[in-house]
Amino acid sequence: MIIEDPEKSPLLAQEKSQQRESGTLSSENIGEKLKSSYMSYKKSLQQESPQATDSILERLTAEKTYYTTRQTALNKGWMEEKDIMNMEKQVASHFQKEEKEKGPQTSSFKKRTGTIKRKKSEYELER
Repeated sequence: MIIEDPEKSPLLAQEKSQQRESGTLSSENIGEKLKSSYMSYKKSLQQESPQATDSILERLTAEKTYYTTRQTALNKGWMEEKDIMNMEKQVASHFQKEEKEKGPQTSSFKKRTGTIKRKKSEYELER
């Protein structure tokens, strides 16, 4: 069994950092913490690769941090659901803007294809 130096392991260092951050949550800094954890989650989601298990672990860690922080903000009444949704939209638009600047060939977001919205009259014809 190989024992790694905990200071050299980037995942352990990241987890310890997140634990310190989550311990210092307050009503004054919750917005910033929530936004940074959501951005970290979205970045790790973009960089995730099925071949690289470390990227999956990083995404899971970032996801856990974000949703834990989000739930804390909601439970303590520091933020409302609508405020969180607005922040998520801002971050999503930031990532979309970055993707447009990179160009279509390097886009990591996959667009949904094959989704067709039907008109009400089409549904009635099927009946």
